Amino acid sequence: MKSTWRTSGRAVFLAAALLVSYGLSMAQVAEEPEDTINYAYATWIGTGFYKFEDRRIYVLRGNFSYSLQQPGEEKWGWELLLPATLGMDEFTNLDVQVASVTFIPGVQALIPVSDSWLLKPFAQIGIGKDFSGGDPSFIWGYGVKGLGNYPTKSMEFDIGAGITYANHTQSGSRGDDGFTKFDIGLNTRWPTRFDIQDRETFINAYFVYSEFANDVEVLLPLEDNIDLERLFTFAILLEGRPNFSIWFIPLNGLGIDFTFGNNFRGIGLTTGFPF
Repeated sequence: MKSTWRTSGRAVFLAAALLVSYGLSMAQVAEEPEDTINYAYATWIGTGFYKFEDRRIYVLRGNFSYSLQQPGEEKWGWELLLPATLGMDEFTNLDVQVASVTFIPGVQALIPVSDSWLLKPFAQIGIGKDFSGGDPSFIWGYGVKGLGNYPTKSMEFDIGAGITYANHTQSGSRGDDGFTKFDIGLNTRWPTRFDIQDRETFINAYFVYSEFANDVEVLLPLEDNIDLERLFTFAILLEGRPNFSIWFIPLNGLGIDFTFGNNFRGIGLTTGFPF
């Protein structure tokens, strides 16, 4: 069975150390408001800055994975998912900051269903912890993604679709902050006339529409809850073939994304089409 790291062991150790040390440095903050962190949602958003009215969320997410087997014509591929997330919630109206860390490992199958389409069912389970004295949270999620690739003479199109269910529970309580999210997206890939790190380089631009089957509650202390209903994400990035390498960490690409929704806006980093 073929095994390859998507990122080096040294990079994983360094990233984990940075996450923990930064989280501990944020521990000396004001008392945490009740029900501040919806781990089920925060775990599945990417690196960036997000704003809900008087609440700001800063997220640093490492999408580490370990490839057990590449997919072939008559065989499935398999990946271990090892995402680690560091987040900080800031409530500007209360002058409160709450830092948290999550680790939600899982497994993902890569199933070729045609020459153009790859199906990716996945399941993840793990924990989250804030540094203001709250109890650990038990977090889980599962779903399936599909990715289609359609090359033309001058460019390539990627079509993505997916459904994700995620939830969390704390101190044995029944989880009630879960969500079901449907995603559909389109990516365009254009070759450039220059190379970076001796890699063939492409410009990607993609759009993703996300719809929540049950509105996600974003809890705001001293205010009414805000429910997320739908999100729109636009992104542009540079992609390398083979992958770029930054500080020994292989990256499919690197760029910037913008997300908008009801009472929500964000700007973040992206490493590729999220399907």
